[in-house]
Amino acid sequence: MSFVLHGLIVLTYLGVSLAVALALPQAIPAIGSEVAMFAAGGILIVSTLLHQGLTHAAQVGRFTVELQALKASGVALRNELRGARGELKELAERPMMAADPLTAADDDPSDESQAANGVLGRRELDLLRTLFSQLPRAAESAPAANDQADEVEPFLLSGGMDGRLAAVGGAAAPTMRAANARRNVTDESDYRRHLVVGGSESIPAGPSDAAVLAATRDALERARVTLFVQPIVSLPNRRTKFYETYSRIRATDGEMIGPERYLRVASDAGLIAAIDNNLLFRCVQLMRRLRKHERTYGFFCNVSPHTVSDDTFFPQFVEFLGNNVELAGEIVFEFTQADIESHYPAIAPGLGELQRLGYRFSLDQLTRFDLNMKALADRHFRYIKLDTRKMLELRADPEGRRRIERLLNEARDAGIAPIVEKIETERDLIELLDFPFPYGQGYLFGAPKESRARE
Repeated sequence: MSFVLHGLIVLTYLGVSLAVALALPQAIPAIGSEVAMFAAGGILIVSTLLHQGLTHAAQVGRFTVELQALKASGVALRNELRGARGELKELAERPMMAADPLTAADDDPSDESQAANGVLGRRELDLLRTLFSQLPRAAESAPAANDQADEVEPFLLSGGMDGRLAAVGGAAAPTMRAANARRNVTDESDYRRHLVVGGSESIPAGPSDAAVLAATRDALERARVTLFVQPIVSLPNRRTKFYETYSRIRATDGEMIGPERYLRVASDAGLIAAIDNNLLFRCVQLMRRLRKHERTYGFFCNVSPHTVSDDTFFPQFVEFLGNNVELAGEIVFEFTQADIESHYPAIAPGLGELQRLGYRFSLDQLTRFDLNMKALADRHFRYIKLDTRKMLELRADPEGRRRIERLLNEARDAGIAPIVEKIETERDLIELLDFPFPYGQGYLFGAPKESRARE
């Protein structure tokens, strides 16, 4: 009750008491003024006591509500404190605990075949060796990019945005020929090579194509393609939810060869399917090890359309995944937008097989926003990757902000989760948190690390 309301109530019962004292003797002559004053005093006392009682009851009710709120806050704070203590205890004990199963290395057996068996199971090795023996045929049957394709696969487009392509950052959508050429040269690499291979801003001359091809073939023959993992975290709490996986080739001198060097050479030699599947099997091996440590994460595996449309290998690939259906909840196959746009008719049957087994897909390297999210979701695309630099460019413009909000709303309604990648600084993250992006990835949360874990 406010002070003014209390004052009005007091004035009211004072007025009633005064009226009784003055009017009662006149209304009833038998009642003297002394009796009237006594009656007025009784009314005043009763009114005062009643006022105090009601005020006290209101205060008790208010204090009870506040006390319950404080208790709830105390419980929440106690739970947070318990969680923080647990995390601190884990951090304190971490030096005494076993190494991180994601990046730990066991002692290498002396025999090379035993070492390979340590990395992959016998079944996986047999499949890889069968594939490698069939690579000449795979190279002949590998799909070529459609140089004439200027039209986007219809299911990708929403038909909105006034019916026009809405290229990110306002740029026109590239033709498929240009998009695929860019992917083969740099899309896999500028950022990721900078993180993994040592931070160089320029591509060194490095080994020749022949040396890269020899190193790639040797790594494939020995099933020794190196696996790197980079965390994908939930926002804003930065808890690791997934890892993206990358393949690297280790040369005989120990130098790590990134995709900016081996992708073109491997593609020309028909080795992409073998690389993809070395990567897949290493992911499977890593997930098995994590289960032994009672940890589970999802893993994003980049896949070339050559792998999905390869009639020689893909049926065996599907058979392997079908025999390991428990992996469907943990593996997400990632494709670039350019690959989906230019190769979809060729890879649609393969994607359908993976979808039937329950596997999910991610769309990477977006160049436009007018995507048909429902159609993508119907084809089991559950994630899209968004570039931080492009998001920040759009954020600076009011219309761009509306486009981001519309994209997020459409993705959410379709059950697709956007992931902002290449987040490098706290400032970038703070600006991105203006929008409800569910996941983030980038150097800020962790650079890719080599995984040397074995069964």
